[in-house]
Amino acid sequence: MTLTKDFVNNRCMTPILTALSGALLHFVWQGLLVSLALWVTLFALRSANARYAASCVALALLVAAPLATMYALYLPRPAVANVSTAQLPPVAIAQQPAAPLALPLAKWQSWVLPAWAFGVLVFSLRMVWGWAQVAALRRRGQPADAAVLSTIANLSHRLKLARPTQVLISTWPGGPSLVGWLRPVILLPASALAGLTPQQLEAVLAHELAHVLRHDYLVNWMQMLVETLLFYHPAVWWVSSRIRHERELCCDDLAVTACEGPVCYARALTNLEKLRTSTPAPALGSTGGLLLYRIQRIMGTTADSCGPSRASGIVALALALACVVLSVNWARGQSQDLMAQGNAAVRAGQYDQAIAAFQKMLERSDLEPHARGDLYFRIGESYRRKRDLASAIQALQTARTLIPDREAVMALVMALDAAGRQAEVAQLRESLQSALTTQAAMTTNFLKDELSAAEKNLQAAHSASQPDQLREARARLMELQQKLEASSAFREPLVGRVVTTVEVTGMPESAKAEILQQLPVRVGSVITEATLWTTATAVKMYDEGLALSIQPAPNGTAAIAIRRR
Repeated sequence: MTLTKDFVNNRCMTPILTALSGALLHFVWQGLLVSLALWVTLFALRSANARYAASCVALALLVAAPLATMYALYLPRPAVANVSTAQLPPVAIAQQPAAPLALPLAKWQSWVLPAWAFGVLVFSLRMVWGWAQVAALRRRGQPADAAVLSTIANLSHRLKLARPTQVLISTWPGGPSLVGWLRPVILLPASALAGLTPQQLEAVLAHELAHVLRHDYLVNWMQMLVETLLFYHPAVWWVSSRIRHERELCCDDLAVTACEGPVCYARALTNLEKLRTSTPAPALGSTGGLLLYRIQRIMGTTADSCGPSRASGIVALALALACVVLSVNWARGQSQDLMAQGNAAVRAGQYDQAIAAFQKMLERSDLEPHARGDLYFRIGESYRRKRDLASAIQALQTARTLIPDREAVMALVMALDAAGRQAEVAQLRESLQSALTTQAAMTTNFLKDELSAAEKNLQAAHSASQPDQLREARARLMELQQKLEASSAFREPLVGRVVTTVEVTGMPESAKAEILQQLPVRVGSVITEATLWTTATAVKMYDEGLALSIQPAPNGTAAIAIRRR
């Protein structure tokens, strides 16, 4: 019970199971198209062999369609890279109200695979039961007499059939049937052996040998397999019935050419119908199909069928259209459910779940470009709220190509792009500030060490009473004191001073105007801790070959100088 609940709640839906459920759903309209194409084609074909071949091709297409769809749905899609960024400004999302699940079919979408699996199980049991019946009849059969075997040999020679065919007499009160492909066996009821003339028996056996010649048992087995796997679509049953109908007509034509003529064969079919009860599904019998039509066709009293009956086509078309309506409503309910889940997840702050729901909706192949653009917009907004800037911009750029008239998309892309540039500037500013702070500390410590060494040299010069060494020591000490004062003044005494001049030297006039425009300070600006470092950052970003100098003055002012090194 727990596994069933998990399956229904989509917790056991692996990618391959999801692709399988989608293929089963898409097969509804695909089967309709194939059946319509076959229905039209059959009207243009007069030969039973041609109609049989066209029906087999249609059945092969019915098998290939869900396999190709499943493969296409299972193909992995490239994932979007996640790049964490700084906090972005909020942008309002264009919320739409969650669509209620008005259609009951939307609640059943999780039962697609369980229902299909149950149907496959039921029809598999039906097929196994038919095989068991055939196997039992084969085991209980008795070898035929020499006369029947001689007839089989003569007919095989006429039909140019090289494969040996066994004949067993069965007590089952039905018509003659063929079982087996590699080792074919004709099950001939004792009632048919007693109720038919030798000529009529020869005609019936010719029909069964025609099935052997055409490998119809193998095709019939494949039909049953397709009917088991795709049981829910009326088109499968209709195409399969057309194959069986045309198959009997093809074998009738071969039997008439191998026996004494159409009159004898028609009488044989009539007598067999009186003796027949039923035939196991895996077996092939001589009395299948519309018996009256077959007799009229053999006798030439009716025109050769140029296609299926219009009534059967209309019924099949109506059933297929009903399946299409159900599948469209089903898919629509699924989309409504996913949209409601995605919007609810956004409101709850569960952005990963919202993105997964919206991306699953994008797997639908019938979405209009505007709807796809809206989904990409929602995905981009969810990534933005998740602070995943790179993924958000990628999704929103896709949305912009699909819905270029949506102003909100353009505004959000520009906001994210600006936020990304601001984040890059902030990151660079932080790294430069850290580097400058470290460099200033190292410079101060170095100057302090040099100053201590200069004081010791000055004391040594006093003790030695050497005027030249004393002068050099005093000059060195004074130089280091000035450098230390300048290094300390760069960080602390400059804060709160008013900028009196901003001078740029060694650069063209156009470059001077450009760099002055990018500086955060002007003449008259008060230097703060923030503007101190942003000024240094702006100079470094403009040209790393420039040197920035801020000289304090005694009256609380400062002069800024920028020159090339």
